[in-house]
Amino acid sequence: MITNYEALFSTITPADFGRVAVLFGGKSAEREVSLKSGNAVLEALQSAGVNAFGIDVGDDFLARLLAEKIDRAFIILHGRGGEDGSMQGLLECAGIPYTGSGILASALAMDKLRTKQVWHSLGIPTPRHSVLCSEADCISAVEELGTPLIVKPAHEGSSIGMAKVNSAAELIDAWKAASTYDSQVDFRSRVHHRHPAWPGIAAHRIGHAPHLLRLRRQVPGFRYPVPDPMRPRCKQRTGIDGPYGESL
Repeated sequence: MITNYEALFSTITPADFGRVAVLFGGKSAEREVSLKSGNAVLEALQSAGVNAFGIDVGDDFLARLLAEKIDRAFIILHGRGGEDGSMQGLLECAGIPYTGSGILASALAMDKLRTKQVWHSLGIPTPRHSVLCSEADCISAVEELGTPLIVKPAHEGSSIGMAKVNSAAELIDAWKAASTYDSQVDFRSRVHHRHPAWPGIAAHRIGHAPHLLRLRRQVPGFRYPVPDPMRPRCKQRTGIDGPYGESL
């Protein structure tokens, strides 16, 4: 059990980060979400004493990038143009360190079809899937895989243009709707699963989630949920036992 929580916090001071540009907005279908999350990140950095400023990424971005003195970039762009490797490549060419994954990981993860192809090549189980190009494809998909099916644009964020369908007619409508966002539309069998939103059973032990410690101190009664399947491992590695990690 950890007793010295201060040891988990970084010794880096806000001034060590230099001038940080928070990149948000952009031109993708997720612009509005990015504006909200970007402003929240900017406010949090500034409240922590970081010399941060925001850039709404638009047509003048390259000029601003060259004109501003930027020591680091915090990318909070959503969707294409921010998560697909293009922004990462630009920042690397400019020699500006940035948050998140690099060029290849970003580009691959944003392309749902190629991500699945990589998983298949490595023998990683993934729901059956294919690309829809016509109404005939939609009919064949339902005949082959049955329903329900999940439809998504191949290069958009997780929820943009997504639909669950239970018939060939619904699949055709969903394919047409998703096609307004992307020329490549992917469908896959639906998988029923539990999706626990939990920060990690040992995150606070190795210092990967110091924000939890701050929440615990700043918000009376703060607790994070521990899904039942994770409780034995959580107890083994952290000493916490129960439906909530209250000892943080």
